[in-house]
Amino acid sequence: MFGIDSKFYKIATWIYRIMLTNILFLVAALPIITLAPALAALVNTLKHTEDPHILKPFFRYFKKNLWSSLPLGFFNVFSGVFMMGLMQSNLSGSLTLKLLLVVFGLFLGMYNLNLYLTQMSFNYNGYFDLFRMTFVITLMTLYKLVWPLLLFAGLCYFLMPDFAVGFYLFLISGPMALYVQLYQRQIPLFATA
Repeated sequence: MFGIDSKFYKIATWIYRIMLTNILFLVAALPIITLAPALAALVNTLKHTEDPHILKPFFRYFKKNLWSSLPLGFFNVFSGVFMMGLMQSNLSGSLTLKLLLVVFGLFLGMYNLNLYLTQMSFNYNGYFDLFRMTFVITLMTLYKLVWPLLLFAGLCYFLMPDFAVGFYLFLISGPMALYVQLYQRQIPLFATA
């Protein structure tokens, strides 16, 4: 039951990896300007590191992506401000416009996450090519990859007030690990096209 090949060991290792990557992400993102490299390091660590020793790989990915992910971080900030402005606008109580706002917000959130995943999965010629490729991938996978974002929103809404410690240990890395796994299953469809 407690052997290295047992399911218990694999689940315990996965929980340890999720908690440690989440703590590393929170520490690396404390200075707001390093949020984008920390997110890139989190995604790279979850995708490429199966070993429970993830401290060195996380900071190696952080250092590697420090300058290349800063423009993506500025885009994330700009799109977040744009989305908050849309949410504050007067929608005249129209249910259709509110539904469109929710769908657009989910698309924008997926697009921002897919920027980091596309950056490490494909070769691209400049940021315009990266943004274009990510837009196409996000459009094609929206209905398949929206569930981890909804899970993340539900966890935020229901668990934050009661389980603050668990919230900070699992909230970012848990849904992100699920999202990375689902994204990796969709990538071969685009690599052959």
